[in-house]
This record gives sequence, structure tokens and C-alpha cells, in this order.
Amino acid sequence: MRWSDTTHSILCNFIVSIWAVVDTPNNCIVWRPGRIIILPCVMWCGVATFGVFWIYNYSQAGSDFRSVFTSEIGHWVTAFLVFTLTTNLSTTGLLTYRIWMIECSVSAFRSTKGRMPIVWVLIDAALLCSAMLCALLICFVRSNNGVFVIGDMLVVIISIAFYMVFIRFATSKSTQDFPLTLRGG
Repeated sequence: MRWSDTTHSILCNFIVSIWAVVDTPNNCIVWRPGRIIILPCVMWCGVATFGVFWIYNYSQAGSDFRSVFTSEIGHWVTAFLVFTLTTNLSTTGLLTYRIWMIECSVSAFRSTKGRMPIVWVLIDAALLCSAMLCALLICFVRSNNGVFVIGDMLVVIISIAFYMVFIRFATSKSTQDFPLTLRGG
């Protein structure tokens, strides 16, 4: 394989691995006892392990790009993608469930009923990235060349999802901090 292809795979692997682990620290915060966080941590270790073996085998492969689909590399990539998808869905699910539980218990004491925007933001971002990851996995399993296009798109979509979360939190916070008031003339 050419070094530029290997470097590109390392970059994609790194970004997707970071995306898979991003909800784990948040889960540590909202699930204080910590036992429930063991499974996502173990799953992320699996993502990292499969990613390392994928890159190693990819760097040792020949120049035929089709060998990615049929050789040992294909098994590592498939395991990496499945573990990444499972890790993301489980960590986002745990985080969303815990925030929903807290929101439901607090809403009885609040004077205004909230729409739980934080939960919807997390669900939107997780669904966006998970849909792209599913498309990537399907293309890879079917040995479709669309995997290269979707792989490049996935890196951009992950960035969009992160910024979507930040912007929605910022706009939600700014509208809650400064309520509209009417001034008499």
C-alpha cells in the first residue's frame, strides 16, 4: 500500500475512534456510581484494538485496493465498524436515558415545562453519525467502491455533528439566559 493511503486510513481511524469515545466521559459524569460505564469503556478498547490491527494489516497489504475487501484486513475493518457503531449507540443511549430520567424527575419542580432540547440534540447527532456509519458498513460488506466516498464523507459528517451539538447548546443557553421582556412606553 502507498503511505498516503495508510496515512489517510490512520486519520480516518483516529477520528472515528475519537467519535466513539466522546460520550464516555459524559457518561462518567452523569452515572456517578460508575459500574454502568464499564461496558462502554471495554467496547472502546475493542474499537482501538481493531483499529490498530486494521491499520497494521493495511500497511502490510499489497497495492491492490480490492484486497481490502477480501483479505484479513476486511475482517478487522468490519469488526472496527461494528464495534464503533455499537459503542456509539450504547454510550449515546446510556447518556440520553440518564439525562431523560433526571429531566423527568426535575420537571415536577420546574415552573415552565421544558422540551428536553439536550436529549433531542444528542439523539440527532447520534442518528446522523450512525446512519453514515451503517451506510459505510453496508458498502464495505458488499465490497462496493462507495465505501471510499462514504469514508471520506464520514469524517466531515462527524465534524458537522459535533458542531451541531455545540451550536444548539449555545443557542439554547443564550435564549434561556435572556428571556424576552416587554417594556411599557
